[in-house]
Amino acid sequence: MKNIVINPVTRIEGHGKITIELDEKGNVKDARYCTVYVRGFEKFLEGCAIEDLPKFTPRICGVCPISHHLCSAKACDDLFNVKIPVTAKKVRLLHNYLGLIHSHTAHICVLAGPDLLLPDADQKTRNVFGLAAKNLDLVKKVIELRKFGQEGSRILMGRAIHPYTAVPGGIAHQVTEEMVNEIKELGRNSMEIVEVIVDAVRKVTMDLVENKKDLLDKLGNIETGYLGVVKDDGT
Repeated sequence: MKNIVINPVTRIEGHGKITIELDEKGNVKDARYCTVYVRGFEKFLEGCAIEDLPKFTPRICGVCPISHHLCSAKACDDLFNVKIPVTAKKVRLLHNYLGLIHSHTAHICVLAGPDLLLPDADQKTRNVFGLAAKNLDLVKKVIELRKFGQEGSRILMGRAIHPYTAVPGGIAHQVTEEMVNEIKELGRNSMEIVEVIVDAVRKVTMDLVENKKDLLDKLGNIETGYLGVVKDDGT
């Protein structure tokens, strides 16, 4: 009997561990994936003021605090039975999009990217540093795109991590023309960078389709219960 432990799992935004149990013949008998699942926020938020929820919940995660911030603000809107102004809704949406740019760029380029773009590299170099050694220009573009999402969030909502500006009923400050212009300047190269990243991913994908069909079948057929759409009523 032998156990193989992979700790930490480094291709996720968070903490994880994989334990593989082998039998006497070396075959897999059991496999377990452990992650930090219960954060406890539902419990220790009990008794606090409702309007403080959007301030506290971003602390759940330093990578995706915007999602927790906006979701808790929406929950407060529902509790107070208020419909937020159109402008506030647009500002919240923009904040969400900037957060997606920051978070998804990390996942696609920093976490998953090395496995896709350096499939034959040794595990010690199959990371963002190994990617920089092979294609420094691409890594620089990724960093610039992440900066757009992170700094854009700071400009728009006052703080890049642990935002506090979405409040029950809307947002807590006015977005000025100067702020808008600063965000536009920060993201002036964003579409160009996205096209470079998409082209790199497309080349990897086409290689899978044309030359590694068996591997693609194994990677592509994943059943999930995830939903990524929002209707006009917020559901």
